[in-house]
Amino acid sequence: KVVGGVLPFPAGRFRPAHPSVLAAAAADLPSVPGPTPAPAVSPLAGVAHSAPVAVAVLSSEIRRVRTAPSQIPDPAVPKVLNRCVIAALEALNRAGAEVAVAGTPDRPVLEARFEGRDVAPVAVRAAEAVRAAVRRTQRAGEHEFLVSGGVASGWTASLPGEARLESGAPGTTASRLREDAPAGQILMTDPVASICRELLETAPGEDASAPGAWLLRGLRS
Repeated sequence: KVVGGVLPFPAGRFRPAHPSVLAAAAADLPSVPGPTPAPAVSPLAGVAHSAPVAVAVLSSEIRRVRTAPSQIPDPAVPKVLNRCVIAALEALNRAGAEVAVAGTPDRPVLEARFEGRDVAPVAVRAAEAVRAAVRRTQRAGEHEFLVSGGVASGWTASLPGEARLESGAPGTTASRLREDAPAGQILMTDPVASICRELLETAPGEDASAPGAWLLRGLRS
């Protein structure tokens, strides 16, 4: 019988089965294996490329922290800063880095790139060498220019058409660490600190935006 155009629902015919009945029915069903997880696929799979090469980037900035009163006459400031930049470039050249100069005339930035085996320790030693070189090149009473920096690592591979694939974004990460670093301090990513743990004296970089960053206290003797 139709009431208002709706068929009455025969609830008594659809009572839930007892759990024991469901268990017995499930026992008679054939076992069906679940889907096999897909294997991890390398981003280089199926792409012609060179063998991946380890890369490390040191991003360093020379900042002036003016003392009160300053011991550097205003006309001499550009000359002192220029000496610091030259000293930093010489230290990076000795370390075998490929260097690009950026930043501003008042706060120059040196982006140093290292490729090859064991480049993380090379980049860390270069960071300490740059910091020491800038300190040494300033005369007594001139110690107002300090080096702040960041060190990060990853790997790179060459693709057809002179393109490059890079993992870990070491350049971007090193720049962010450099921006976070206090004046005169070097920050490193956790992988770099782990690789170089027997070489360095470190401390947690608590104020860094990158998680797990470490502060370079110096090289162990």
